[in-house]
Amino acid sequence: MSSGAIQVPLPNIFCWYLGKCQFYHSSAYYIIPPGLDVTILWYPEETDKVQLIFAVTFGKPRNYATGETIETDEIGFWHRGKGMKLHWDPLVESVPGYSPVLVKFGNDVSNGAYVDVLPIEELFEKVKGQIVFDGKHEMKEVEEPVYIFSYGKYEDGVKKWLRIRKIFRHKYNGEVVRVVASGGLVDTSPNHSLIKRNGQVMDAASVKPGDHISVPNISEAVFEGGHNCDFIGELDLAKFYGLFVAEGTTSSTQAKIANKNLELLEWAKETYIRNFHRPASIQKCKDGTYALLMSQKNVARFFRDNFYTKFGEKRVPGFILNAGTEVKKAFLEGFLIGDGLKNPRTELEQSFVTDSQTLAQGIIFLWKSVYGTGFTVYNRDDYPRTIEVKFRSDRTRKGIKYVCEKCGYEQWCFPDSREIKCKKCRSRQMRRTEEEKELPWTAPKPRGIVKKVTRLSYEGWMYDIESEDPHTFTTGIGPVKVHNSVFGVVYPHITPATKEEPFEIRFVNRTTNITAIMDVSIWIFEYHKKDYQDFLEFARGFVNLFRLFGRFKTAEEAEAFLRGLTK
Repeated sequence: MSSGAIQVPLPNIFCWYLGKCQFYHSSAYYIIPPGLDVTILWYPEETDKVQLIFAVTFGKPRNYATGETIETDEIGFWHRGKGMKLHWDPLVESVPGYSPVLVKFGNDVSNGAYVDVLPIEELFEKVKGQIVFDGKHEMKEVEEPVYIFSYGKYEDGVKKWLRIRKIFRHKYNGEVVRVVASGGLVDTSPNHSLIKRNGQVMDAASVKPGDHISVPNISEAVFEGGHNCDFIGELDLAKFYGLFVAEGTTSSTQAKIANKNLELLEWAKETYIRNFHRPASIQKCKDGTYALLMSQKNVARFFRDNFYTKFGEKRVPGFILNAGTEVKKAFLEGFLIGDGLKNPRTELEQSFVTDSQTLAQGIIFLWKSVYGTGFTVYNRDDYPRTIEVKFRSDRTRKGIKYVCEKCGYEQWCFPDSREIKCKKCRSRQMRRTEEEKELPWTAPKPRGIVKKVTRLSYEGWMYDIESEDPHTFTTGIGPVKVHNSVFGVVYPHITPATKEEPFEIRFVNRTTNITAIMDVSIWIFEYHKKDYQDFLEFARGFVNLFRLFGRFKTAEEAEAFLRGLTK
C-alpha cells in the first residue's frame, strides 16, 4: 500500500509571532497499517517563505489494538530535508556487542582527555549513567563527556567527534549482516542504516557489492593521541608489549609468550626481567616451539587487565594508543614480528590476521598514526571470525614523483588524476622523474567500495548509540559510519524547508499483520526568505537553548518543556 506524498497543513497549533517570524507546533498520532509506505511533507504554502524545522520528537510505535509497545525491526521511517540526505531510522538498536568503537573520554586532550578502542558492550559498562529499563530495552544516559569518532563535512562545518548522549541495548537472536569493504568491515542487524559515500542512507540488507559506503579517514582522529602518554619504560618494553599481543596468553597464575624463534624469546626474557624485575624462564614445547613463562599472579593480572577486553578478546592497551609516535612504532614492530605476514616481494611485514575486531581496529589506529598509509580488509567465508588486514605500500599512498619542466619543482602525483599541475607554479608541464620513469603504478582502491555481503547468526546484546547532531557514529573495522536510532527522543537540528525542497518523513510498515500507532511532534519557525540570514542566528541560539535545557528521559518531558516555552 502506498499513497505517495501528503502535505501536512500548518498551523496545527499557532503559538506566537516573534518579529518577522511565526512559530508553529505540529503534533499528531499516525496510524501505520501493514504494508504502508507513505511520505508526509512539511513546507510553506507561499514560495517566498521558509520553514525552519528546529526540533522533532518521535514516540515509540505501539500496537493500535492493545496499546503495547511494539518490538520489531520492520517498522520505521525515512526522513530528510534541505542539506540532509534521505535516511532510514529503524525502531530498534542494531549493532552486536563485540563491534569496536573509537571514542574519546573528555574533550580537551591537553587536560587529560584520551582516546580508546573498545567493544561497544564494554563502552556501555564503562560510561557513567543511570540505566532505565522499559521491559525489553535498557537505556543509559551518558553523564560524562564521551565522544565517538564520526568524521564528516556538514552545513555547520567539519565535525570529527560527536558527543554520546545515550546508549541503548536489547537482547537479540537472529541474523546480522556483515558488510566487507576495501577498507572497512561492519556487522549490523539487517535493518540498521549504513551511510553511502554520497550521504544517502540505506539499510544493511539492501547493501550489495559495488556500493560505496562511508568509511571516514581515521587519520582525522589519530593526532588526538600522543599528548597524554601514560607509557612508562624503554622502547624495547613497547616492542615487548606488541609481541605479547601477537603471541601471548594468560591464565590465572601466569602470562606466556610462545614462538618458534628462540633468539626472539631470549630477547623478550631479558626485556621482561629488566623492566618488571621478576624472574622468567623459557621452556621447549612438545610441538617444537618455545614458551617464555612469567609465572606471577600479579603479572598475569596486569596483562589480562590491559591487553584484553572484559569479554576476553585481545586489544591494544590505552597507554599505547595515547603514546607518542616512537612508542607506537616500537609496539607495531613487536606485534608484526609475532603476527605479521611477510610480503614475498619486499620481505616486509605488511599484514596480520586476528580473531579480535577490537584488536584489528586498534592496530589500524596505530598504523595510521605512525605511517599514514592505507589498508585493505579481508574476511574468509569458511572462517568468519578471522580478519586479515593488509597495509598498503608507501608508493600506493604517495603516487609517483613528477617534476615540473617549467620551474623544476618535484612532487608526488597520482598518474590516474584528471590533470596534474605543479603545486608551485600551477604549470601542467609535468613529467615523471628519471628514477621513477618506468615504475609500475597501482591505483589505491577507495576504502568504502563494498566487496562482499554475508549473513551470520548472532545471539546476545544489540546496541545503538544516540549521538549529537548529525546523529551518526562509526563502528567496526575501518571504522564504518552508521546512523543511530532516534525513536522516543528529542531530535534537535536546523533544517530549512521550502516549497521546492520540503522536509519529509516517510513511514514504512513491512509487517503483514500489525497495525501500529506512533506520535510525532515537529517544531517550526516560518519567515520570509529575505529575512533568512538575519533570523538564522536567532534560530541557532534557540536550538542551543533547547539543547541546554532539553535533555529529558522521555519524549513526553521534552514535549511539556517546549509547550511551556510557547505559552
